[in-house]
Amino acid sequence: MPTLAAVVAGRIASTTLTIGQPVAAGQVLVELDASNAQLRLQEEQARLAAIPPRIESLNKELAMRAQGRTQEQQATAAATQTARHRLSEAQAASEFARINEQRLKEESDIGSVARIDAMRALAEARKLAASRDALASEIVKLDSDASNRVHQTDAQIENLHRSVVSLQGEMAT
Repeated sequence: MPTLAAVVAGRIASTTLTIGQPVAAGQVLVELDASNAQLRLQEEQARLAAIPPRIESLNKELAMRAQGRTQEQQATAAATQTARHRLSEAQAASEFARINEQRLKEESDIGSVARIDAMRALAEARKLAASRDALASEIVKLDSDASNRVHQTDAQIENLHRSVVSLQGEMAT
């Protein structure tokens, strides 16, 4: 006795079978209700149709982030260069103040300059040295902050690339 089997499970929508009627191989005997499958297909088509605009949007965001990264690097380089020039100026002022303080101290020791003037020169030299050190620290902070921002932006760009690749993979399957 031949076996009758459906390729997929489902609810019978209609049949052409009659009891006792002979059937031939390949003859359609039963039509299954495909409404659920049709709904799933429509949902999947809608989901797939939404992917290209999402990819386009992600690609635009990638381009904007890359451009922003470049601009950020340029701004940081300018700020760092400005800070380096200020540091150079502070180093010169500090060195001048140190030399002046030494000169006034020597002159104070022999009595040709009042001791208070030597003490003022020492205070000025220390103040300018502290200002110089603060500027050097500012440059280190600028470099560190810039590096952190670059790494953060690179991570965001990488995540966007992964999202694009993932969506492209979804479209391919």
